[in-house]
Amino acid sequence: MQGQGGGQGEFERRAFTGQRNETAAALAEPAGNGSDPADRRLSVDPTTRSQLDKAAAAPHVRPGRGNGIGRNSLGFTRPLSRGVQCDNAAGPGAGHHLPRKENRALQGSAGSAGRFRMRAVRYGPAILWLMVAATFTGETHRFEPERYHNTFSFAHEPVLTISPGDRVVTRTIDARGFDAENQEVGERPNPQTGPFYVAGAEPGDVLVVRFEKIEPSRATAWSSSVLAPYTADPAFLRHEAERKQTTETWKIDKERGVAAVDSDEIRPAGIEVPLRPMLGCVAVAPARKEAVATSTPGAFGGNMDYNGIVVGTTLMLPVSEPGALLFVGDGHARQGDGEVVGNALEVSMHVEFTVDLLKDQKIGWPRLESDEHLMTIGSARPLLQALQHATTELQRWLMSDHGFDERGSSLLLGHAMEYDIANVVDPHFTVVAKIRKDLLPGKP
Repeated sequence: MQGQGGGQGEFERRAFTGQRNETAAALAEPAGNGSDPADRRLSVDPTTRSQLDKAAAAPHVRPGRGNGIGRNSLGFTRPLSRGVQCDNAAGPGAGHHLPRKENRALQGSAGSAGRFRMRAVRYGPAILWLMVAATFTGETHRFEPERYHNTFSFAHEPVLTISPGDRVVTRTIDARGFDAENQEVGERPNPQTGPFYVAGAEPGDVLVVRFEKIEPSRATAWSSSVLAPYTADPAFLRHEAERKQTTETWKIDKERGVAAVDSDEIRPAGIEVPLRPMLGCVAVAPARKEAVATSTPGAFGGNMDYNGIVVGTTLMLPVSEPGALLFVGDGHARQGDGEVVGNALEVSMHVEFTVDLLKDQKIGWPRLESDEHLMTIGSARPLLQALQHATTELQRWLMSDHGFDERGSSLLLGHAMEYDIANVVDPHFTVVAKIRKDLLPGKP
């Protein structure tokens, strides 16, 4: 099992939480006395001011584009200096919804010390993106859900308002609506926890979600026992295969990190698999005011059922509604590629994640980053169209953020790209395109 991330002294990149860069970037000028909560100005030391002066003299500065300001794969810049300090400023939308007893926030929680927040700064004629050491540490919110949703939609009232940099500790129930005590508290399919309103998120932004804990909250999971349609030859399924579907219970042993079939009728006896906890559903509210069933994936995320969405990965989703409206659910203790029995080891989960924003960096499909890979996730029917969405999004990512032109990215993808088939059982099928990060220019 992978446990909770985020120890003392861990550094995380945080996105600017204010308005769009061109209209509300903070001015680099002497800071106020902090008595005004709206005061967002920066206190800049002489060394950093000199660096700002030099950069501002350049004809045009864009983050990470040949100007000496480094960019990581998420588009965040490396710090020019650690001598910059800023006070916290909640973005637009803060206070949009303040739940009653559900919001149990802990200020300055363990693991938050020393984190970085990214701020967009207007200085002279240039827009500079800086990594600055924040005087504010993000809040930790402990949220206990009381109801769950079966659609991804803008119409659901937010359960909690959080800010970029904040951490959420919560729980999910399984795909049939059963909780950690195996009590039915929600409706199938895939009841969702949320939505969480992210202050400052606007259409055209990217919501960044980093998963710090995904852990089964009970000792049993369940799954179906025969292959689903679309996964095998129709003639086999019609004439040869076992036609009666059964639900099998799996015993979860977190100490050993395995799950085993709990049945005397399955052969061979003692089938056992390693645990690899993941979330089948992570989503923002879809575009065009749509309400989409929680069985379905799309450009907004949703029921992607990708077994790579695990602890330590960072998921990026395109924002289509103010506040983004983040949903999480459908925990799997383990799932094979394709989800070929129609479900996984379905179980309730303890979940912890942090959120950030990339302002004005529109993407078309979900993006995922691990220590080893950049990944893009496309969903559609037929499967070929899902592959096309994923491939196109990965090429666009290489071209926009990693210095490739179209031919260069085509050559790298043509000889090094990998594909995962995430699901072939949902209303839309899902394909993941991926490239190893050590193949990118400048990587060791």
